Amino acid sequence: MSKGRKTKGVGHVDNLVGGDEEKARLKAILATFSGELTVAEASRQLGITTSRFAKLRAEVLQGALDRLAPRPVGRPAKEVDEMALLKEEMERKQERADAERLILRTLLQVGQSMLDDEREKKGFTPGEGRKKRNR
Repeated sequence: MSKGRKTKGVGHVDNLVGGDEEKARLKAILATFSGELTVAEASRQLGITTSRFAKLRAEVLQGALDRLAPRPVGRPAKEVDEMALLKEEMERKQERADAERLILRTLLQVGQSMLDDEREKKGFTPGEGRKKRNR
């Protein structure tokens, strides 16, 4: 055996942040790996069935494995708020539509003004229309 400090074993769980029930479950799972407890003993200690214990152990191991997967170096990218982007795009489109409506209104007013000026030059008076033909 190597010289040095004796390992804390499942005692490492005590230094983690979490609830007492979660710590007890993790300790029981770890104790089955080291042979301190059998699956049946750990299940009985936690008050669950052995099949539930097996599922719990698999979930814990999968979570640990996922957490150990390589990740990109550096700070995580800023999350994109898609709803905010869509809202900004809608606002830009609304502003553009408002500007286009203003341009059209102005063009219609200018056109109407030009038409009125032309009618005045020709002596057209409002209310005068085409004369009806006799049938």
